[in-house]
Amino acid sequence: MKSRITALLLIATLFLISCGAQRAAKSNDNLPKVQTSFFGAKFGEKGESVIKNRMSFNGVGDHWRAGNKGRWAMLDVFFAGEEWDIMIVDFVDERFSRIGFADRYNTEAEAIKRLNELRELFEKKYPLKKESFDGQYENNYIYNDSDGNMISIVIWRIEDSNKPWVCNVIYTWGKASMIAERKALNEI
Repeated sequence: MKSRITALLLIATLFLISCGAQRAAKSNDNLPKVQTSFFGAKFGEKGESVIKNRMSFNGVGDHWRAGNKGRWAMLDVFFAGEEWDIMIVDFVDERFSRIGFADRYNTEAEAIKRLNELRELFEKKYPLKKESFDGQYENNYIYNDSDGNMISIVIWRIEDSNKPWVCNVIYTWGKASMIAERKALNEI
């Protein structure tokens, strides 16, 4: 149990780091839009408890775990026809802004195999491109739509874990960074 909670916190931390990988969206409106609704909740909606309840009602269960302020997680979630080890939901100024799904693996080869399967699946819809993030994560594939919404597929390693390799699919609301920046400026 303790190792699962530790892994949850580490994944949540790395999940937050992924928001730094967001790039400016291209202005071509002919490109596909990134999914922005999940389990009955839509990016930008306000109210953490309302959104958690709606997601619970629409199939994710009701065993939420609190993370840092504005972050909630749930273990063993079904999404896109698959069971994921963990789902993390982030809020910025109480607005639903990011959701990620992750699986953990014993070896890098297993994680890369899963990343390639997911990349192949998502490239049927989104023109993903490979990007590095601070040189740490070579296996990082990202797509931004014209509204600034982003999907990324990435693997990374967590130290001191029995399954140290993590493969994530992360959806990010394009306006979340603007809200966070405005809030930070108001607090200065």
